[in-house]
Amino acid sequence: MIVRTMPPGSLEQVVFRMDLLHRLHDRGAAVLNPPRALEICIDKFLATHRLEDAGLLVPRRSCARPPTMR
Repeated sequence: MIVRTMPPGSLEQVVFRMDLLHRLHDRGAAVLNPPRALEICIDKFLATHRLEDAGLLVPRRSCARPPTMR
């Protein structure tokens, strides 16, 4: 099984798909991109920090949000 990305959907749909992929992987299904790798790649913040922790240079970054968001 080759999983390249997670299709759009509600949070519940995405969580279900990831849970299913974890279940298949844990039961020995051949998954080219394991669920944890997919989770890391989807999460840009986590992926950037993993690259940085591995000693790779990453661009400077900052986090911005609208003033009404708390």
